[in-house]
Amino acid sequence: MEKTNVIGKKELIAKVAKKLSAGTEIIPKFETFFNNIFDTIVEEVAAGNRIEIYGVGQFKPVGVAERKGRNPQTGEEITIPAHKKVVFSPSKRFKEKVNGQI
Repeated sequence: MEKTNVIGKKELIAKVAKKLSAGTEIIPKFETFFNNIFDTIVEEVAAGNRIEIYGVGQFKPVGVAERKGRNPQTGEEITIPAHKKVVFSPSKRFKEKVNGQI
């Protein structure tokens, strides 16, 4: 597997601004815009809603049942409580782009 680079939110915003041929003065407005989008996605998924973004994929909360586990340091049996996790399912277009098909 190839080593991947990590792109943070600031770098992502700068790349979008560059793609739109916008100057750096617009970056604070982009940052506010992106923060509002990301905050809304998090709030909606936390409320139990599925978010579907055409061409990107969907974010959805999934319940995980309580289960037994082991503390890796001591080997002691522990109970892992029931909780929610977030699952991202990429769209067909997203998968095709990642695999170089489009």
